Amino acid sequence: MAARKGNPQPCAGGRHDVGGDLDWSRERVDLKEPPLQQWMKETESVLVLLYKKGYFVTDEVRRCMEHLPAAGHGCPPDETLHYCARYACAVCNLLKEKGIITEEDLSSTLGPHQSNTVPKFKVGDEVKVLCSPKPSQWRKPHLRMPGFLYGAEGKITALQGIFQNTEAMAFGAKKAMQPEYKVRFLLGDIWGALETNGGMDTVEADVLECWLERVDISSIERIQNSWPEPPAKKQQTIDQKSHHGHKHKDRGTIEQVAVDKEGPPAPGQHLCEAYVQMVIKKGFVTAEEIRETIAFSEKEAELLKGPRIIAKAWSDPKFKAKLLKDTASAVREAGFGTGKWCDSDPGMRPADGEGLGGVIITVENTSKVHNLLVCTLCSCYPKAILGRPPLWYKSSVYRARAVREPRKLLEEFGTVIPANTEVRVHDATADCRYLVLPARPKGTEGWSEEALAKIVTRDSMVGVEVLKDNPPKL
Repeated sequence: MAARKGNPQPCAGGRHDVGGDLDWSRERVDLKEPPLQQWMKETESVLVLLYKKGYFVTDEVRRCMEHLPAAGHGCPPDETLHYCARYACAVCNLLKEKGIITEEDLSSTLGPHQSNTVPKFKVGDEVKVLCSPKPSQWRKPHLRMPGFLYGAEGKITALQGIFQNTEAMAFGAKKAMQPEYKVRFLLGDIWGALETNGGMDTVEADVLECWLERVDISSIERIQNSWPEPPAKKQQTIDQKSHHGHKHKDRGTIEQVAVDKEGPPAPGQHLCEAYVQMVIKKGFVTAEEIRETIAFSEKEAELLKGPRIIAKAWSDPKFKAKLLKDTASAVREAGFGTGKWCDSDPGMRPADGEGLGGVIITVENTSKVHNLLVCTLCSCYPKAILGRPPLWYKSSVYRARAVREPRKLLEEFGTVIPANTEVRVHDATADCRYLVLPARPKGTEGWSEEALAKIVTRDSMVGVEVLKDNPPKL
């Protein structure tokens, strides 16, 4: 075996520089692709609008994303946040750095916590401590929640009262009130049973309501007998009051039922929603502009530019040669778009007076070379042609493994590349995007471009899939 040349240093450029990182390479890629929710679409649209209006350039946002709080001081690693939330946090930091918004703007929009004087929980409720502070991720918070209890499940034994939220007061809030509960936790659940008298010793802590969420009662049925019975005295709450012969549920209960049906919020979702509200309130963008941007993006996705481009390249040798030589000109001349990729992709630099700017390069799969696309520094992607990138493409696991063990990675997508075929990984930069021209499947001779376009998949244009021969005509 030849001696290794060079001095590879994964993560040398920061936590975002994950190419070849061994820790991420030990994990499998999560291939699930849940549909985009409205808050995600709005967050992406605000990013596009602020970029087009000149509030920042892409490189500034990237820098701020790279400097998001790491694990520690109450903040989880930014990888635990949805990628939309990471963008929201970075943009807020950047706008604050530029003096466009202030700390007061952030606090008034996001919190730190809304005031609440009506307890959501009662004695006997099973609750779970959040794993991160909910108020903010773009600044170091002031926390009054012991870190050893993050994620712990316990049972409320008393309502201590309604108190001023000290975490909010630390940022100048005047009337931020929160119910505070005494919650009992089994030490065995936190540290293990060996050092805690078989796991039956307990610790009680005073916890603000904003740090708690409900848990399924079945998750702690095994320790049900260890909890004391609730006090005999009944606590009067809004939903216990009866009016004209029946009971009304309080607003908090009704809202919680709705949330339970939708599923738990994604990590950082509240940040994105607050971020969108703030930029609208400040007049940077309008709600109508956000709706129009979402509609335009969805319309662009329906055009299926990528499959149509590939189908034409398979059918027209002259277009194929042009595509491989100058993708922008080929696409523009064929009527698939302007070739100005930055118009629909804020991740691409606009061309300057010397013609410099975002470039898309087409690479062809052959029997000798199989191409695979990745961006190890962030998630550069030919969005103008393929639409939004899948979540797995943005993940640290995919970005780390694509340049370290591409063949094993491809096998998880069901793609096995022959040993005599070179796997060529293209690591995109800030200036270039790549498009894979898949090999045309056998058995499609004589097909129209329309029929060919229907068998081209997004994954084949990224390089994680090889189109099978003799496909059925769709």
